Amino acid sequence: LKSPSAPLSHRTPLPRNSQPFPAAMEYSDRGYGGLYPPPDPRPIPGGPLGTGVIGFYYPDREEPCDRMCGSSFLGNFYDLKPLGRISLKGLSFDNAEAAFQALKFWRRAEAFQGLSGTEAVEKKKHFSGNEDRSYASYGSNWLAMLAVLRQKFKRGSRMAQALLKTDGVVLLEHNPVKGRDSVWSNNSDGSGSNWLGLQLMMIRHELGGHGIQGLPTWIDLQTGKPQSRDGQFHWQGIVKSATETLVDALPRRSFIEWSPYETFFGGGAPQRPPEQGQRRTRSAAAGPYREPFDHGSGPTRTVQLDPAVRDYRCHQAGAQQRQRRSATPGRRASRGAQAREPGGYANEGDDKRVSPSRLCPSCSFM
Repeated sequence: LKSPSAPLSHRTPLPRNSQPFPAAMEYSDRGYGGLYPPPDPRPIPGGPLGTGVIGFYYPDREEPCDRMCGSSFLGNFYDLKPLGRISLKGLSFDNAEAAFQALKFWRRAEAFQGLSGTEAVEKKKHFSGNEDRSYASYGSNWLAMLAVLRQKFKRGSRMAQALLKTDGVVLLEHNPVKGRDSVWSNNSDGSGSNWLGLQLMMIRHELGGHGIQGLPTWIDLQTGKPQSRDGQFHWQGIVKSATETLVDALPRRSFIEWSPYETFFGGGAPQRPPEQGQRRTRSAAAGPYREPFDHGSGPTRTVQLDPAVRDYRCHQAGAQQRQRRSATPGRRASRGAQAREPGGYANEGDDKRVSPSRLCPSCSFM
């Protein structure tokens, strides 16, 4: 008898470890009926393939790309509760990052149980120098992560259903900070390898979705490394183009870093500056100084504004200062003998002094 020919829809299997050491790794979907529907991702039109781009990151909180694309579930820090969990060696992990770090530090796997993604990354710093370079016999970080993601997006689970909703779309882990990760993410500017996005597209292809034509000839699916220089050129071009599409669609932001004498001059009483080293960030499109700020940390204390926002604020500050000067000519004349700071007010209260060179390096309104 002749053996039946392979169907036309046959797909080349992805690399598998036939006898993995942590054989008990599996994803359990708890169900809950329709109480917790699967996520609903939203691609950005266009991109290198014309099918759209979905950016994600989710460092235990939603980034702008996560909110815009509805893609938090793709991030490794995404909390799987209450939909499911990843089980390994009799332990349970609530996110893919904790499970991956457990493979990396196999002798301390139990230490990562019940941790969030951020806590798992912090915990690994305490175990630095004790890494299992075999990744619990999976062989490499590429294959270990692939095993974890296969369980997270196990066939038939709600997470797998959500992943299939991205069919044909380029998946991009968009790290907002350049230099933080050039392997698993796009390194912010498209120069990274985007391994995490690549593996998710590989798993989506295995589940029945569409893959990227020519990808197996560009990338070695056993290692994640390019097959050739041409392969690297093609894949990096896709990552770069997808990054440009995503960045163009993201809302623009302006970053304001304070110095001790800088105050908001959009009206009202001066606001108290944050503690030394703190930075306040807001969206430039929300209007001048009307909403609370998100606190962060920054090493410098300079002002970096979007040009349009900067010009508006400089004009507004100049008008307010001229109005105050014309309203109180006698008071200012009586203080003419007092010392004045270059480009600023007389000593009428330190909390109201504003240096134009500090606020706007390219113009002066005094």
